[in-house]
Amino acid sequence: MTAKATEADLSDILKLQQDAFLLIALGMNNLSIQPMVQTYESLLEEFHKGTILTYTSDNRIVSSVRAYTDEANNCQVGKLIVHPDYQKRGIAGELMLGIESFFPCRNSFKLFTGLVTPHTARFYEKLGYRKTHFDEVNGTRMVFMEKPNPFPKEKGIL
Repeated sequence: MTAKATEADLSDILKLQQDAFLLIALGMNNLSIQPMVQTYESLLEEFHKGTILTYTSDNRIVSSVRAYTDEANNCQVGKLIVHPDYQKRGIAGELMLGIESFFPCRNSFKLFTGLVTPHTARFYEKLGYRKTHFDEVNGTRMVFMEKPNPFPKEKGIL
């Protein structure tokens, strides 16, 4: 079930994030990537800055995604995570549709993902995201992607 996260969910989300990114970090031979070392305080700042959606199964949070509106009225989407035991079940797609519907007045939806996980970029492309450029973030090569909102509503409705 998809729901908006509460502050009480943040510790579980942080643990989920570390579990979900562990294999990626090991594959990169770098346990210091940002998702592995993010602090509770930093996650709390993200919580207050935007919205975090969660997906619950078996009475626990097994997936989440974060987003906020930037100064150009774009929705910046980040850290779509799914517990390894719950991947390939359509949960990620459901959360992405949920976060996009949560921000209907935005001009576009933007995100980035690591080049070390090419299947992730393919997943976003299936959802309508297109690659815009490549860059390095904290020592990791990233692909930046964008999905224009085909029907942006008037600003200020929400």
